[in-house]
Amino acid sequence: VLFARFWERLLAEAWEELCRRLVSGLGPWGPGSRWWHGDAAEWDVVAESLDGERILVGEVKWSSQPFTARGLDIAHRALAARPLPPPVLREGRPVVRALFVPAVAKSVRTAGMDREGLTVTAQDLFASEPPQPPT
Repeated sequence: VLFARFWERLLAEAWEELCRRLVSGLGPWGPGSRWWHGDAAEWDVVAESLDGERILVGEVKWSSQPFTARGLDIAHRALAARPLPPPVLREGRPVVRALFVPAVAKSVRTAGMDREGLTVTAQDLFASEPPQPPT
């Protein structure tokens, strides 16, 4: 009973940690970390580009079901509205916002970039040709 009660939460935490660990495999990104300070918005994944020119900030969402187009749209709108970490704002470097989801429904077509940011799936994290943000 206890296991069943916390199973989804355990999966969500494991998915978040996996995204942080594998973000550097998405191409031009260094190691990922979590950012949180005081009352500011928490960011699940923050990574600097290998050339130091850009910053990736990401939100990790867990669902045992693939995300639908509507679910992605809602999540991307929330991601776009989320305030950036103050250190990122002060630096003034271009920011890539990324939404990490386990999977998207087959009816959803994503080529990595949605109008609000990058969509990253488990398949992308393990792919040899991951989605790339615009340059």
